[in-house]
Amino acid sequence: MCARNDGFLISLWFCLGYDYIRGNAEFVYSKRNGDFVLKSYREEITDRLNPEYEKEIIYPLHNVEPIVLSTFNPISSIRQKK
Repeated sequence: MCARNDGFLISLWFCLGYDYIRGNAEFVYSKRNGDFVLKSYREEITDRLNPEYEKEIIYPLHNVEPIVLSTFNPISSIRQKK
């Protein structure tokens, strides 16, 4: 976790099947929502069976409802909406 001027960045690591996933979620405070809202989310994915295979995914969040910190879950909140 890393603090920023108007929010913070959370780095998380998890496995999903054969993929090792490193995710970065950036939250900023929203006065309108009265909570921290997800500003950006990106993942670096490495296939654990073929470590030389890596890819990066940046998830677009401009067409989704605001995701607040209290409901953030990278698998159900982000990955299902791509």
